Amino acid sequence: MDDISTWRLRDPDAVWLYVWIVGAYGGHDFLLGRSIAWLKLIFCWTAIPAIVAIVQLFTIRTWIRNKNARYAEMHGLSSEMVAAFANWFPADHLMRSMVPSSPGALTPPSGT
Repeated sequence: MDDISTWRLRDPDAVWLYVWIVGAYGGHDFLLGRSIAWLKLIFCWTAIPAIVAIVQLFTIRTWIRNKNARYAEMHGLSSEMVAAFANWFPADHLMRSMVPSSPGALTPPSGT
């Protein structure tokens, strides 16, 4: 999907997490609406999509940021607005609720 007219803003970190979790099956490509997702799912048993996912772990954030910037330019949005809209993707909030925001969030409160 290289057509910017159908692009929806995405959070680069959330998409990176999708690549980490379901990249070997092309799950992140389903999220992004890319047609290659079905091909990756069909051939997931060959481990080729897993190798592609490993490469994408290093490139997907930049790719998403560039797509978001092109979308912003096309629609006349500021970078602050793009960052705010990209963080409204519902799955991003779900993932953020599962991951503590700070290292101290894992420790139980002291007292009692």
